[in-house]
Formats: sequence, structure tokens, C-alpha cells
Amino acid sequence: MYWVANVSESWHGPLSVSIFVPDVELHLAKTVIKFLRRCSPAVADRVSFHFVSDVAHPPVDFSAEADDVDLDCNSVHESITKFVDAGRSEEMMKWRDSMIYPQQLLRNVARQGCLAEYVTLVDVDMIPRPGLAEDLRSFLRKKETQSCEKCAYVLPVYEIAETAGKLPENKADLVKMITAKRARPFHQIISKKNSGSSNLTAWQAVPSTSNELKVAYDVLKFELQYEPIYVTKGPVPFFDERFEGFGCTRWTQQLLRNVARQGCLAEYVTLVDVDMIPRPGLAEDLRSFLRKKETQSCEKCAYVLPVYEIAETAGKLPENKADLVKMITAKRARPFHQAYEMLVLGFQFKVLDNAFLSHWGFQVLKTRPKWRAKQQEANNRRLDQYSQEFVAKYHRDPLNLQGYSKKAAKFVIAYVAENVIASDRVAEDVDDDDGDDDVFLFDAKRGLADVTRKYATHPFVLSGDSWDKLIHDYPVCMATQTSMSQQNTV
Repeated sequence: MYWVANVSESWHGPLSVSIFVPDVELHLAKTVIKFLRRCSPAVADRVSFHFVSDVAHPPVDFSAEADDVDLDCNSVHESITKFVDAGRSEEMMKWRDSMIYPQQLLRNVARQGCLAEYVTLVDVDMIPRPGLAEDLRSFLRKKETQSCEKCAYVLPVYEIAETAGKLPENKADLVKMITAKRARPFHQIISKKNSGSSNLTAWQAVPSTSNELKVAYDVLKFELQYEPIYVTKGPVPFFDERFEGFGCTRWTQQLLRNVARQGCLAEYVTLVDVDMIPRPGLAEDLRSFLRKKETQSCEKCAYVLPVYEIAETAGKLPENKADLVKMITAKRARPFHQAYEMLVLGFQFKVLDNAFLSHWGFQVLKTRPKWRAKQQEANNRRLDQYSQEFVAKYHRDPLNLQGYSKKAAKFVIAYVAENVIASDRVAEDVDDDDGDDDVFLFDAKRGLADVTRKYATHPFVLSGDSWDKLIHDYPVCMATQTSMSQQNTV
């Protein structure tokens, strides 16, 4: 959580942070936030905090006020680490260290906390270069930028060696570090496809004479497992929350309205955008259909409601299928892609020159715990159902996700030295030795991995003192997620 102070010092726009806080960690988090606000005016002014807890380990001292702690503002990282370690018992850590981190849910909660026109969602330990918020403000207010509704502006991310001594302040600094082998593209060793489609070798060669932001080039070769950090506006899909822990998270981005779904107590649920208008009488007709014996007997049927865009020149919305067909024939209506991968939605990924984020330290695998590999295996197995839903719903699979998912479901992941070993032997059921066999396993009976049953978002927000003014002044908000455990950020 200490990274929040570093990010807010460099990022002068609004910052929305969601925090995973099971058991005593809610109280610890509130105390740490109070400490950070005392030590850092940037945190006090610019950061909004949102809390998510595990239903199996609900918050302790939910309504208690944050403690006043005598921590050293000159050593924020060390002070917070020692305070949090002292506040969690040895008994708690037996289940806490390997606890699944619901980062997809946390990303969605953080993003929902951003009220700006544009949003960029980063990992909490990715530090934006100085002045990036101001330069993005100028770039995003340009007429040609505003006119693109489906542009995703990619922000390159680089790992910076700890021996570098400091983070780069501009692209020239960064290129020097790359040349000296003190910087490299994020996850270059662990997973080349993470930023491979950004073609950062070409980005590094683009000459720059100032910090002004401009599009360097478009992403032309989009590959599965591409996980860019980007700035975008409009109806961008939320992250698919069935993927928990590590693996298959960012690149499976999809629109799922789990928070809204919690408010529905009926037998059947349909999730729509707020501006999708049902045809007259649909509720009554669905009631009749869903009460039929043959409908009731199907436990795993998803009944698709087609969605169409209606041209404003049509003058009115269609009242029945005959009206709709006439409008389609007259080119006043066309199919609408509601929940879709960003690529299939038609988003253009454009790599921004002079914009980048830095991640302290080169990423290595040898320090990663075995349970993280198990989580990656579990998410690989979830891919198969995800891809089947994708193809059935949209009748397109441009990158052969379905073929990849069948292979990935059989991978057994092992972290060996600097390489991820994904063998083709069938993965065995995993057991984390706490008696709960489904911690890492996806239960197909739950359908979309009932995330809403396992986690709870809390109805209070701690906002920065200047939050409202920042949202007005900056068109872009940065969102991120974190927890009180170091293992959830490595």
C-alpha cells in the first residue's frame, strides 16, 4: 500500500485506489491511510480509497476509527511494512499469504471510483513519469483526440533496475537506461507477449525533442496475452471477475456487471447498459416464457436478447420485430456489440510517444511462491468456458482464443529460474492444505464463478480533499488496486 504515496507524488490528477481488506486489514488500512495523509499532501488531496473484503473473513472493527500511530514519514515503506506485520497474527498469516487476490473485482471497483472522462488503470507499483498527468490533459483536450471514441492510447511500461538509483524523468533518460541495460520493457523476461504487440523497440527509436505527447504509431499486430496499460474513454469493457489471483487477468477484459447484479433478488437476471431500452411488453412476455415448464427445466440456459443501435433519424424506437426489420432494411438500425473484447469492439490501440510508467526492479520468477503458479493454472482452466461463451455470443474468434484455451487448460505451470515452464501434462487438482479444495479450482456449477458471493464492497469512500476540483481540472483519472500484503503486488 505504500506505493500509493509514490504514485500520487508523480501523478497530479485524481487517483482512485481499491484495497482488499479481509479480517483486521480494514482497520489497518484506515490507520495507514491516516498516516499517509499526514505525511503526504498529495495523498490527502488527490486519492480516493475504496474497500473490498472477503465474505469468509469479514472486516474486524468495521466501524472503528483509524488509530493515531507514531510512524516515521521519512521511511514510509519500512514504517507501513512493520506496522502491518505487527497487526496480523501468526495464525492469520497461515491463510492470508496464499489467499486469492480478487484483482479483477478490485480493478473494476477502482475504475468505478473514477468520475473523469478518461481512465487509465495501472498496477500500484507503476510510477508515471513526472508531468504525465498535465501532458495527458493537454493531449486529451485536442480536437483530434476528442473525436476518437474508440481509441486506447497505450502507455509503455518499463522495469527499472534498482542499481539505476532513480527513475527516469523523461524519454531521453529512459533510453539511456535501456542502452546501459538498467531498464527493459515490463515482463520482457517473464512474459514477452505482455507488451509485445506495442513493439517497444520501435517506440524507443522514435526521436523526441520534448515531452509533448503524440501518437507514435498504431498497434498493428494484436496477440493473445497482450496486456497494455492504456488511456481510454467511453464504454470500455470491465474486467472479467471470474479470473482471480494471477494469470489471464488483464487480457481477458470483458464487461460484467457483478456489483449491479447483487441488487437483483429475482430467479432470473439480465444485465444491460442503462441506455438500452427494452421493447414495450418485454417484461410481461419474459415472465410468461420463463414460467414455462421447458424453460424452468433448463438450469444452464442463457437466453440472449439481441441489442440494436437505432439511428436518431429514425424518430422513434421499434415496438416489435417487424418495426425493427424495416429499420434495418432502411439502414436506420444495426447490431450493437455490448460486451466484447476491446479488440472486437473496434478499439484502436495507439502507442503514445513521450508517455511511460516505471516499475522499480527487474521482474524475476525465482522469488514467486508456488501458490501463485497454482492460481495461474486455475485461471487457465477457466479460459475454456470463457472462450466458449465468447464464441457462442459473438460468433467471432479472430485470435483463436478457443483453440488456445483448450491447450492452456492442460498446462502445469512451474517457475524455474528466469523461465515460466508450461508443460503439456494435464494439471492435477490442487490442494492448499487448508481443507478447502475449491480455493484454486473453478466450480462449473457456479457458472460465472460467483464472485459476488465471495466478496463484499463497502459503502463508504475516503476521498481526497481536492477530489471534486481535480475531476473538473483533469480529464483523466488513474485507477489502481492494492492490499496490505506484499505478495499481492509482486
